[in-house]
Amino acid sequence: MNENEIRQSVRAIIVERISVNPADVLPSKLFAEDLGGDSLDKVEILMDLDKKFKINTTDESVEFAENLKTIGDIEDVVVSRVK
Repeated sequence: MNENEIRQSVRAIIVERISVNPADVLPSKLFAEDLGGDSLDKVEILMDLDKKFKINTTDESVEFAENLKTIGDIEDVVVSRVK
């Protein structure tokens, strides 16, 4: 799976979990402020990503999840852990 495919998969999971328009899920968008996701949504998304990509982000601290502000931040974490 190449980087673009990983990023598309991350966006698809976000779209499914928080029921937003796929066109709105851009790297620059803020997860909470722009897309309406909350901290529980973010944790569930990270769990979904862990399962799909066989990575481990859910053992990270709460501060780790809080620091993932944009869609790009979430994508970057997954890309770095998959490669």
